[in-house]
Amino acid sequence: MPLDFSGKNLRGRSFKGQNLKGANFIGADIRSTDFTDANLTLANFSHAKAGLQHRWAIFLVVVSLLLSGLSGLFFSFIGYVLLSIPLYLSKDNTPEYISFLTAEFFIIIIFAIFIFITIRKGIQVGLGTVAVIGIAVPAFVGAFTISINGAFITTAALIVAFAVAIASTGTFAAAIAFTEARVVAGAKAFAFAVVVAVAFAVAGVFSFAYFGAFAEPNPGDVAVPEASARVGVFIIVFAGAGAVTGVPVLLSVYSSCQAFKGDEKHALIRNIAVAFAATGGTSFRNVNLSDANFTGATLKSTDFRKATLTRF
Repeated sequence: MPLDFSGKNLRGRSFKGQNLKGANFIGADIRSTDFTDANLTLANFSHAKAGLQHRWAIFLVVVSLLLSGLSGLFFSFIGYVLLSIPLYLSKDNTPEYISFLTAEFFIIIIFAIFIFITIRKGIQVGLGTVAVIGIAVPAFVGAFTISINGAFITTAALIVAFAVAIASTGTFAAAIAFTEARVVAGAKAFAFAVVVAVAFAVAGVFSFAYFGAFAEPNPGDVAVPEASARVGVFIIVFAGAGAVTGVPVLLSVYSSCQAFKGDEKHALIRNIAVAFAATGGTSFRNVNLSDANFTGATLKSTDFRKATLTRF
């Protein structure tokens, strides 16, 4: 005789690998229930409530907010790097200044390429392109270090690779965090995650700019402007870096929205975010659900990976 669990509280229970053919789960609370590898053919889940328990939902939202904040710090770093180096180096045509200025030029070009490719082809193609360039640039420059003032040029090339890696990784992480927040808790959580990323980015830019403008130089360093001039330096770096920082935030929001809509070009973001969102949720992974009935069921944050859904 089929088992009857109708209307019961089964939150957090494990039915892993069990034979539940024809079982009755009408109206049951199956949030965070584990049905992995079970046989659920002909099972009735009408009006059942699947998904996450509250503690898991809170945990995942907190993780997405932390990831958003970390991404914001990444964005502030790239903004600061792009705008601060020329301000704190000698303005003479020294090898150091020219090398670092060239590095910034390459950072802007490569990140512009990343943005263009991400919008046209998707973030996974954009990341792949940046990875290839990030490896190729230092390798190419390294081959000529002996002939053209190697130490500074090699350093500049490494800055290009590191800064672009930070920016693209931050964009990818933020897009996942925004998508995860939206999948788990909806549009309000998505908006809050974006606000957190922006807040951390602004705080990071402020800290970097303040430290760079007002920190006392060590003996032998290049001279830093007097206190009255440092205020202007701070304003320039803060405003400029803030503007630059906004670009990867907007790109992350765009990628997240496209992933949530199901755009295949951003499928990687959606797949990772959904996998995170399903963590701790109801699991029908590798389950036989042939002829199962889910009429009126709530299936948010539910894992159906590798499940058999014949006449589902």
